[in-house]
Amino acid sequence: MSKSLIHEWRRFVKSGELAKIAKDAGFGERKRKLTPRRVFWGMVMGFGSVNKRSLAGLARFTGMISGFSLSRQALHQRLTVQAADFFRRCFNRLSRRASRLTGESLPGPLSSFEDLLLLDASVVGLSRRLAKVYPACRTNSRKAALKVHGLMSLSEQQVRKVSITGER
Repeated sequence: MSKSLIHEWRRFVKSGELAKIAKDAGFGERKRKLTPRRVFWGMVMGFGSVNKRSLAGLARFTGMISGFSLSRQALHQRLTVQAADFFRRCFNRLSRRASRLTGESLPGPLSSFEDLLLLDASVVGLSRRLAKVYPACRTNSRKAALKVHGLMSLSEQQVRKVSITGER
């Protein structure tokens, strides 16, 4: 990942803002080396740069950018209901900010469409302790997983809906 891209992200996302969102979500209340800011940057940059998207790979990447060794279990223990709320709040705030920055119509051949909707659903594995709240589909490999559903209007460049459910 290029240094200029990381610099742009850090200008767009302020450290104090992440701390406030984490506090509001009840995430990372205890002071530790693995802060909500480090978890955020590890997830944001790790999903785009890790070849095999696994919890162990994200833990290695997050530890590497944070400057200390981090096990898969340590990261896994931080992925709680409060962490999901933290990421949801971050996503909502950043998508609203991005939509204010770009007020353009759809480019090129897409300009003839009145609206273009982008729908995505991503699955995130969780600790099995959360299996009652977020049940997984394939319980032989993991007991708990959540699915983040997002609907975005590309013509308005605005998130219309975000919901978090169990994978099942």
